[in-house]
Amino acid sequence: MQQIRQQRKRGGSAHGRFHRVFSQDEGTDVIFAFIEGVRGGRRFLDVSKEATRKKPFIVLKGGVTSSGSRAARSHTGSMVGSDEIYDAIFRQSGIARASDESDMIDLIKGFSKSPLPKGRRVAIYTVGGGFGILAADECEKNGLDVIKLPEDIIEELNHFLPPFWSHGNPIDVTASGAAALGGDGSIDERSLKILLESPAIDGIIFMAPTNITSRINRVMPRISVGDIKEMLSTIIETGMLGGASKDQAEKIIELKERYDKPMVGVNPWGESEIEEYRILEEGGIPLYRSTTQAARVLSKLIEYKEYLDKQKFLSDTKV
Repeated sequence: MQQIRQQRKRGGSAHGRFHRVFSQDEGTDVIFAFIEGVRGGRRFLDVSKEATRKKPFIVLKGGVTSSGSRAARSHTGSMVGSDEIYDAIFRQSGIARASDESDMIDLIKGFSKSPLPKGRRVAIYTVGGGFGILAADECEKNGLDVIKLPEDIIEELNHFLPPFWSHGNPIDVTASGAAALGGDGSIDERSLKILLESPAIDGIIFMAPTNITSRINRVMPRISVGDIKEMLSTIIETGMLGGASKDQAEKIIELKERYDKPMVGVNPWGESEIEEYRILEEGGIPLYRSTTQAARVLSKLIEYKEYLDKQKFLSDTKV
């Protein structure tokens, strides 16, 4: 911040100073900014390209409606301009555009935790069919390729999955893989390992493992009816509903580190305090509340990788 204050006194483009300082800062993994408008579109484009060559740059743009434009002009005096023009500038410079504040946080989390995918080929892993259907819809909406599962993967999974698993992508292993429902928790690890090893798959969206015991522990303080509380305590003490998810989470982190492919988890419960969710997040796997968020973040990671590849190609072929 001291560097920004010093450069501010010298005048010039505030955006340029901001980009340059943080693109060169070794302690910064992701740059993000809210902008209302810019002065000097060419300058903004040039310094943004310089920044995105080094690290991801996420922008939330205000003033996209007539009301917002008037507010931005009165606030900073910036030239707000056509939103289509800004879209083009962001695409040309490799900027990931956030749609709102929540989307910005989602993208920051994804870019700061995940390796960049090599392509758009995605596998969806779930212990429930509904999740897989929703995830497949969102992946296609976001330009991701929900590939037909290769026969060699199907054959490997057939060795230990029940005969009624989906035999396709989404990979629905049913409750057989859910420790929360008394299933074999090791199925997650074994299945994900096969998917990550495959050169046909660039990234994975999966339902984050949990167990009902963990969730019950979270709600226990809010339960006042004695009989219900006693019943839930019995479930917890006996482990009737499984408790292998902590081990599952740790093993999934090991796989992520070994294969260096993006894994994006969906935690529809939104309870970050649950230990297995905390382990996944701290281990570098971003979790989101919905398949919509997960697919969008993965698509933005891919767009940035494609931008970097294109810039490298242009640089390599320049005469």
